[in-house]
Amino acid sequence: MMLMLVAMMSHARETTESELDAVYVASRFTHRQFIRDNMQIPRSNSSHPLKLNYRIQIESIHENFQKMDLYTIESWVDERFRDKTPFTLSGPRIDQLAWIPDTYFLLADEELFHQQAQSLKFNGSAVLLDRKVSISPSCTTEMWKFPFDRVKCKLRISTYGNNNESVELKWAEPKLEFPVHYQSLPELGFNLDKLDTTNYSVRYRRDDFMVLEGSIHIRRLWFIYLMHSYIPATLVVVLSWSISWINQSLAGLPARACMGLTCVLSILTLCRHQKSAAQNAYSGRKFSVLDLYVWISFIFVCAATFLFAVSDFLRPRPEKAEDDTKSESVDEYRMQNNEKVDVITRILLPCSFMTFFMLYWVFLYIIII
Repeated sequence: MMLMLVAMMSHARETTESELDAVYVASRFTHRQFIRDNMQIPRSNSSHPLKLNYRIQIESIHENFQKMDLYTIESWVDERFRDKTPFTLSGPRIDQLAWIPDTYFLLADEELFHQQAQSLKFNGSAVLLDRKVSISPSCTTEMWKFPFDRVKCKLRISTYGNNNESVELKWAEPKLEFPVHYQSLPELGFNLDKLDTTNYSVRYRRDDFMVLEGSIHIRRLWFIYLMHSYIPATLVVVLSWSISWINQSLAGLPARACMGLTCVLSILTLCRHQKSAAQNAYSGRKFSVLDLYVWISFIFVCAATFLFAVSDFLRPRPEKAEDDTKSESVDEYRMQNNEKVDVITRILLPCSFMTFFMLYWVFLYIIII
């Protein structure tokens, strides 16, 4: 009796294992068939390309525009899921479970798709792919206009293997946007000027590919540089004019000398500060309009100090010569020239600097700002 019971249990176990093997093989075949069917590019009509809608949301821009975080949102229609219950795929392996577009960023120094931050949503035949991407965009700057410069970053998107006959790539509203609830540009010292989008077709070998191009125009906030560089440099130049107004007697000589040296050292400190600020903005920068203003101010300060030295050289000497008459005539000549130099300093330097000041800001307003 026991032998018969053991034999029946052994037969039942073999039957169960064989049935499970059959179910496992069938499930693997069904899974492979599901993947094989869904990995093909969806087309409602084989004679028309798939319409792929694309839009971008910018999350943040890192310092010096070396990196940009954004979200790419792609949508299309897949008739194979029309009658199925809505579901969502997320995680690092969604590209192994269903077809996703082979879009990529052209001319980007670095491109990183965050595998954990991506989702593929199926709502009937409507499919939505949402991915987070970090790229190093292609940006152009106008370094010579610093700090009134603008930065233009371009994002170019295209498909890698699917040409225009397979996929019709186009912008979807709102195309390219910088949502207000994301990082604000004023934190980096910039302000968003405008966003432009366009599209064009390029030919690679024998195929045509659609390229979507989005341009981000950013303007630097220059008010901080007005407070830190322009106004201090102007005040130092104006202060240097006081050298020619201080008491011209020997008692005022030390004060005039100290004032001249103080102005020179102050403007040199501003030059160094301005250079450091510009190097933080651009690693390999050129001569800018801010450099022009600071160094012209330095020249005016040096000119005021130099004219003070000339005026002091023409000052009458206290020592008396053997011929008192000749000495008095020389002293009188020196005094007249000394007064002329001071008068020239009081008129020439302010007028020259004010002329430069007006021409400089008129040029900035018309040409740059």
